[in-house]
This record gives sequence, C-alpha cells and structure tokens, in this order.
Amino acid sequence: MAVMPAIAAYQLAGQLFAITPVKLVIGVLLVAFALVELLPEQRLPAIAPRYLPWGGVLSGFFGGLSGQQGALRTMFLLKAGLSTDGFIATGAAIALLIDVSRLSTYAFQFQAIVLSTTGPSILVACASAFVGTFVGSRVLPKVTFVTLRRFVAAFLIAMGLALGAGII
Repeated sequence: MAVMPAIAAYQLAGQLFAITPVKLVIGVLLVAFALVELLPEQRLPAIAPRYLPWGGVLSGFFGGLSGQQGALRTMFLLKAGLSTDGFIATGAAIALLIDVSRLSTYAFQFQAIVLSTTGPSILVACASAFVGTFVGSRVLPKVTFVTLRRFVAAFLIAMGLALGAGII
C-alpha cells in the first residue's frame, strides 16, 4: 500500500495535498479506535499485559508506514489499564527511547542538519517538548484519566482526519 499511487490530490491555500491508500487506511483506523474510546457502551476491555508487545509491534509497523507511531502507540496504551501518571510516563519513556536513537543518528550530521532547512524544525520540536513537559507536570495532577482519555481521543480523531485527508 505504501507504494500505491495517490487516490486523489487537491490544492488548498496554494499547497498540494495527496490522499494515499496507506494514510487513508491508517487515518480511518485512528478515527475508529478514537470513537470507540468516546463511546462508553462500546468500550473494549483493557488489553491483557501479555498482548501489549503485539500492540508495540503493530503500532511500530503501521506507524513506520505512515509516520504516526505516537498516535498508534497511544491507542494501545489507552487500553493498557494504566493510571494517568502511568499512561503519561510510559508514553514519554517510549518516545524518549525512540528520540534518543533518532537524535544519535542526527548527531553525526549535526552541522549539515542545523544549517539545512530541517534544523530549525528540529530545534522548535525540542523546545516544544521541553515546554510541553513543563506545562504537563503542572497540569497532570489536576487531570482525571477520563478527561485524559477524551482529550487523547479528540486528538486522535483530528490526526486521523488530517492523515486520511492527506494533510499530514
């Protein structure tokens, strides 16, 4: 699916967007899983710990195809039966491990990256991560897991719609 041609393309605000089969499928899955999270009567039971590695394999594989590892990983972590603190800490620890491997690769090409057009994006992303961590550490104690699940589900719906529409 990753090499299949775009299903459709359109222009918006002078920028060209393409809807590809793989992004459309993953976008639909994100929206579907998020909707299940929002509907209490449709809630799936928590995932048994022995199946969590399969969630990691599936989110890594499909995330690698679409570039949405974090969103897919979040779908599985929501079902892991974690507390609010555990959910945030587990997601952050996994993201840290992934980012350390990425940043170590970038370090070998640091000068070329910083001087290129992607350098400012990387610096903004790193600064945003620190700001998000700081704000999150202040807000997290006041947030219930139900509120967190709703926020994450809304974000996953937005990501799924944007991905399916070819925007990201």
